Amino acid sequence: MRFRDVDLAVVSGPVLCTSSIVLAPLFPPATSAGYSLPLGSSTSNPNTPEWLLPSETSRVKLAASATLPIEVDYGAYPGDPDLYGAPTSAKHAAGSYTPAGGTVSTGLWYANPDQIGPYLGAAPSGFVNVSMTASTRNFDAAVTADGGDLWLASVQGLDVFNTFNPVVINPGESAVIDVTITPSGSPGHGRDRHAVRG
Repeated sequence: MRFRDVDLAVVSGPVLCTSSIVLAPLFPPATSAGYSLPLGSSTSNPNTPEWLLPSETSRVKLAASATLPIEVDYGAYPGDPDLYGAPTSAKHAAGSYTPAGGTVSTGLWYANPDQIGPYLGAAPSGFVNVSMTASTRNFDAAVTADGGDLWLASVQGLDVFNTFNPVVINPGESAVIDVTITPSGSPGHGRDRHAVRG
């Protein structure tokens, strides 16, 4: 590929066939009990559910389980689409989104679980665990590229940023990006590889 007069940060990652993958929370709950409810109400457990949704995703599913009745507002930053995870039982909620265009918005996604009232006073405290699953292409661990792969944060969490160093190509410059493929299996048995994410 050739680019002219543009700043370009190259983010590449190998992909395999589409499947459902559970996304890693960017900010996991502080305890196995889950995120504190109401969200942000605990200084010892201030995290909120957020994920990095990789490119080439065709569907997302959200599931929440709590210690009290809940519903969930979720979506992509900055709020479009704005989706609703309806209660599925007394202490569970779920939602699913498949856009008409076939591709889900890439980037940061959030979930805001809320207790269901009415209450006689302030909302009761509790805990909630939330997961997001994406129908997307799997990551191919046999292929690596210079600078790392930003999208691995989708499945490995924020630790990816400790080694992520994108290759930046300024206008008028060129760069070589080394890609390493570590083969496995027996000779003559290929794998279905696709173009890199970007």
